[in-house]
Amino acid sequence: MTTWTSLFCLKFRGGASVAAFGDAVAEEGRASPLWLLAVNAEKLIAMRENRSLLEAFAQADVWYPDGMFAVLVARVMRMPTTRLPGVEVGAHLLSWAAKHSRRVMVIGGAPGVSRQVSTIAEFANADHCVVRDGFQAPSELLKDAFEEVERNGDVDLIAVAMGSPRQELFLAQLRDSARRGVLIGLGGSFDVYVGMKPRAPAWMGDAGLEWLFQVLKQPARYRRVFRFARLPLVLWDAIRHSIQLKDAGVEPSRSESRP
Repeated sequence: MTTWTSLFCLKFRGGASVAAFGDAVAEEGRASPLWLLAVNAEKLIAMRENRSLLEAFAQADVWYPDGMFAVLVARVMRMPTTRLPGVEVGAHLLSWAAKHSRRVMVIGGAPGVSRQVSTIAEFANADHCVVRDGFQAPSELLKDAFEEVERNGDVDLIAVAMGSPRQELFLAQLRDSARRGVLIGLGGSFDVYVGMKPRAPAWMGDAGLEWLFQVLKQPARYRRVFRFARLPLVLWDAIRHSIQLKDAGVEPSRSESRP
């Protein structure tokens, strides 16, 4: 039976910087569809405990380290990397699309937020062929996306901000229909881009404390903290898998970002 640890070794890709990673995946997406999954502590717990989510996340082409716990897991599995925050990866890809006048879909966020994202100066020069908020039915959003691809050809970047796992389930349906382009789920990043929500200070992100910042800003999210008590089990899975690979003389599939 496929485990999250075996998929992590197969699909994980790190990088020396957000810019290097973003440029590499943007170029790769020009030839074939590339779905990027931001991996953090909550997603690792979810994959360990929920088989249906593991199967959905397994459809992503690349798993990258959004949080410090994912960086720790990668290091345990002998795939050292730096943290690649999803909010920064998303901004880099949107800027890349604008710089090169690429076709972009911006889907998600509260009413009006996706439209604001598409007009940010750094992102505005892209061809925003589909701009929709995340409060519409997923079936309607999928219909809009499919019709755009069918009518006007391929899209270079599909950025979806609906929160996890809703955005991943949406992208899993869209992935098979895409002929090329980068697909990425960005959680609450749109709200950060337009200034509706602050981002945790860099030192908190580097220390793996973004969750604390979020709880302090939104106390209603405190219940999510209790899920982190399961993290030692996730880490033990990673240690055990790494030992098994080492004993078998097998190297991890990806130890660094491909050029």
